[in-house]
Amino acid sequence: MAEVNDAVERGDKEAAHTANSRFHDEIIQLSGNNLLAQTLDPLVGRLSWLRRKVEDFDLIHREHQALADAILAGKPERAEEEARAHVRASRARTLAFLRE
Repeated sequence: MAEVNDAVERGDKEAAHTANSRFHDEIIQLSGNNLLAQTLDPLVGRLSWLRRKVEDFDLIHREHQALADAILAGKPERAEEEARAHVRASRARTLAFLRE
């Protein structure tokens, strides 16, 4: 989260996208779900490309912060809710981009 914040404050979009990807990678690792990691591994490049098309870092930051807060508070049900909400919102943003 700090990396994204620092990059956005500097106006460094590339660093912000890289930090965003690292956040997603960290969540996958923290899940301890090897099947999830193996399933997403071949998709990471495509997902990264799509993530880089959406640059509303304030919105993404709020979604990520809510997820991180739930994880750090040890509230898995809340983390699941936040993750699902983030996936749905990201899907909507991505579909809107692809329809442009």
